Amino acid sequence: MAALAMQRDRHVEIIDAVRGLAALSVAYLHCREISWIGMRAYWLQHPFDFSLSSIIAYATFPVSYGSIGVPILFVISGYVIHRRAARMLAVGDLHFVTSSFLIRRFIRIYPTFVAAIGLTYICDMITRAYGIHQRLGDLSLSTFFWNIVAFQGVFAVPFGSNGPLWSLAVEVQFYIVYPIVLLLRMRIGPEKMLATASGLSVAGYYIFERNGIVAFPQYYFSWWLGAYLADREARRDRLPSLWLLISALFMAAGCLCYSLQASFLSFMMWAIGFAPLLGFLIQRKHARLAPDSMLHRIGQFSYSIYAAHLPIVLMLNTMLFDGLKQQSIYWSLLMLLITLTFCYGFHLVAERPSLALLKKIAR
Repeated sequence: MAALAMQRDRHVEIIDAVRGLAALSVAYLHCREISWIGMRAYWLQHPFDFSLSSIIAYATFPVSYGSIGVPILFVISGYVIHRRAARMLAVGDLHFVTSSFLIRRFIRIYPTFVAAIGLTYICDMITRAYGIHQRLGDLSLSTFFWNIVAFQGVFAVPFGSNGPLWSLAVEVQFYIVYPIVLLLRMRIGPEKMLATASGLSVAGYYIFERNGIVAFPQYYFSWWLGAYLADREARRDRLPSLWLLISALFMAAGCLCYSLQASFLSFMMWAIGFAPLLGFLIQRKHARLAPDSMLHRIGQFSYSIYAAHLPIVLMLNTMLFDGLKQQSIYWSLLMLLITLTFCYGFHLVAERPSLALLKKIAR
């Protein structure tokens, strides 16, 4: 029993560490974009400069692809949510109560989600008091309503400056349709379900994405990739080593598509590329990872980082620099540190009570 508990704990540590890395990549991408002049401008002003500041600036170039954190979080979410059901399906004994599932998901997601919308309003009002920034968005009551009910992208834009809210709304939609999809998965099996999810994403792209609508169908394949990994794990199907090469190719293809401003295609390429990596991490349950590692600790409040960071970054940039971008890369790093501190405070106030309630319900 102790060995099994240790294995489960190690599994959680690995997932938390990857979540932490994904949330950090998105948060620092925004810190870098908002507070730094950018690689091209920096090179033109400091050609052939190899000072420590320049070296750090060049070293942070991969963060320009920080949007990869979003498909990573979708794949992880699909795996974590479906893992319990996958184990029961593998032995032919599924016990799934839709109301219980939706209540737990509501408690886990919505209090922090609503608090992030409230924080966005406060931060954006402070930002407006210091000046106007191009990233400030719509704070109207109608936009607030459609964001609260998780239909931004369909009937409204994300609330205020908090662009990442679009993916949280899509995540909520994933949860709502999951009980229905689970019934389909029971009937057709994991492989056909994965093919169905890919077809749904293709249809969603042509019906929704190309018409400027952001909803769960076009992103469902990325989420179900994680669920498919849970099915494979439950059946003890090990991934062949060749998948690591496939993973690298799709990751590179995603970066290329992103550079060509094909954002949706890059999203899908990254999701497909990351899924095998997650699969190998799942298989390597013996992998060593210190329970108190920085990424693991960050992963424990990664949801708060993702949900709250952007309006905080924008507010800090406007207050400190009048909304202007700085030449030194150091300011973006300092901005990240301050933002993480704010996000941890947000986690204590908005997210931790939900986690405590979930633990109480689980007893």
